[in-house]
Amino acid sequence: MKTSLTKKITIIVLLLLCMIPVLQAQTTIIVDWALDEEPGSNRHTCTYTLGSGALYSPASDGLCTFRRALREAGARPASDRPITIVFTGLNGSDGNADDVQFDGDQWILPVSDAGNSSDFGLFPFSITDVVGNVVINGLPVDVQGNNEMPKIMIESGKTLLIEMSDVIIEGLGFYGGMSIHAKEENITFQNNTWGLSPDGLEVVFGDPDFNIDNLAGSNGILSNNKGD
Repeated sequence: MKTSLTKKITIIVLLLLCMIPVLQAQTTIIVDWALDEEPGSNRHTCTYTLGSGALYSPASDGLCTFRRALREAGARPASDRPITIVFTGLNGSDGNADDVQFDGDQWILPVSDAGNSSDFGLFPFSITDVVGNVVINGLPVDVQGNNEMPKIMIESGKTLLIEMSDVIIEGLGFYGGMSIHAKEENITFQNNTWGLSPDGLEVVFGDPDFNIDNLAGSNGILSNNKGD
């Protein structure tokens, strides 16, 4: 009787496992360029094309900047999610023009805050589907546990707009007067630094020409206007 019961339970478990839906494939977007190339473009991505290139397409230089990675993460369909943005493609010793942004241990990624620069952030392709399932993951670092500074530092006075839900931002440093404005829910900001110099020894105030409040970090490190 016990053997028969065990077989029945095993069969039921196997049937239930077969009924579990297959998880969506994850898309990884690899940032491989530290400079903010062609910041005025509103359609350049890293690898993604939409609308035969009329809406979104990779830039002709083939480079994946942080701004382009964010745009692609917002534009991709739900079938491509969850999406992770990583910075493992950066190479500070290959003789390219962005090597100057690397000091042997840490990257400085400047993001243009000029008036003619394009929006900087995560924007859904459709306002009816704002679920992001996006993780923005800097290089491994333990900011709180080991008092380490992030290996990826974002320098800008530009507001980072998050118009998608379910977004995690971790392992990054932000300075230069920028702010983050989250317009949806479930936004996690962890293991990051804000308003500190790359070495962590001083507070860096924003450029008063662009940031009239002369703020170190932001107009509120993380704000959210999502209504109930």
